[in-house]
Amino acid sequence: MKHLLKDVPPTQLGQAPYNRQPVGSGPFKLAEWKANQTLTLVANPDFPAALGGRPRLDRVIFRIIPEPTTMVTELANRTTDVIGWTLQPDQAVQVQQTQGLTLKHFPSREFTYVAWNGTRPPFDDAAVRRAMGMAIDRATIITGLMHGFAVPASGMIPSWSPLYSEVAALPFDPAKAKQELAAAGWRDTNGDGVVEKNGKPLRFVLTVNTANRTHQDMAQVIQQEMKAIGAQVEVQAQEFQTMLRRYKARDYDAVIANWSLDTFKVDPSPLFSCALSRAPNSSNRTGYCNPRADALMEQGLRETDPAKAKQVWQQYSQLLQQDQPMTFLFWSEDMAGVGPRVQGVEMDARSKLANVRDWWIPADQRR
Repeated sequence: MKHLLKDVPPTQLGQAPYNRQPVGSGPFKLAEWKANQTLTLVANPDFPAALGGRPRLDRVIFRIIPEPTTMVTELANRTTDVIGWTLQPDQAVQVQQTQGLTLKHFPSREFTYVAWNGTRPPFDDAAVRRAMGMAIDRATIITGLMHGFAVPASGMIPSWSPLYSEVAALPFDPAKAKQELAAAGWRDTNGDGVVEKNGKPLRFVLTVNTANRTHQDMAQVIQQEMKAIGAQVEVQAQEFQTMLRRYKARDYDAVIANWSLDTFKVDPSPLFSCALSRAPNSSNRTGYCNPRADALMEQGLRETDPAKAKQVWQQYSQLLQQDQPMTFLFWSEDMAGVGPRVQGVEMDARSKLANVRDWWIPADQRR
């Protein structure tokens, strides 16, 4: 056998025709690709019997719907069968309330957090970061903004991981948050409602993505919660690429963002390793570095005994809670809508298409 890209120079790999005509090994194969419109897959008759054989569907068509707000309408109108894009919480509620539609929701690999820029004041002080964490009411956010489609987060190890150990998140305790700030020298000496230290008021900018309205609503809630402990917050919405560029450059005060586990492996090093804290534009965007945390992380990554590894990661998560380089808010659920035609749909943290080979449509509803 010859490699399909054997004659393509490395510098031309991104422009190779193969990129528009990929070859896969799954139950479906590519039939047609209309850029920004549709992607059509057809059943692979050679899919091994040992893996289930030919899929039950003859073809699967992915449609590009530019406007997310119309997706549920398309599903309700039967012009599409499955919404594969992750639904916003209010869209999930709409699916639940629409007769004939089914909401699929399951634990995801994504958590939402507030990142504090530890490379600049006031967030170079862990006491201030802890105070911020105790000022945020996760329960209100999960109930009011996420419509219950999330669970509180206390670290970056999800509850479905065999290495997970329950670690208490910082409590919602504004009174204690004020005490932390006072102990760190932040007090309201002029009665304007904003605490100061060395004459400098505790003011910062909380940045969010303009395309994520849930994060924007969340920022408004957090803004009011911070006001209650004497911190003045300006909410600034930025276009995603602009926000990401500044976030990577550590040119920000605080950011609401998500992080998704690309694999099921526990590895906090991209976010929290000392090595990456010293690298410009790295994935360690808070600039966090704690040698003790590094040592625990390296021990956890090396440990082959699951029980011992679990203990190490529990210590690591507890240390992160104390240091608060970011305030973990919640693990969101992944959500999809399914119309009445397609049967046998199952989804889980692996993928919305985890069992697409087994999906089927009754003969009298095919078109």
